Amino acid sequence: TGAHYPIDVLPVGIEELPAKLQAFDTVFSMGVFYHRKSPMDHLRELKEALRPGGQLVLETLRSEERRVGKECR
Repeated sequence: TGAHYPIDVLPVGIEELPAKLQAFDTVFSMGVFYHRKSPMDHLRELKEALRPGGQLVLETLRSEERRVGKECR
């Protein structure tokens, strides 16, 4: 049957958390990074939500096309 681990899931936005919370072992950011006004601020907020030694799971898109300075067809 296997071991059971206590897992708490809080499906909340980073904006809903107090600043510098340092409370989570793992923080997930799924498909959000490229939508943020300031991606670097978003990364800092995520880091501040983690306990020391915590892990960030970041999922984002990667385009094979280069879109800087030219039109993609």
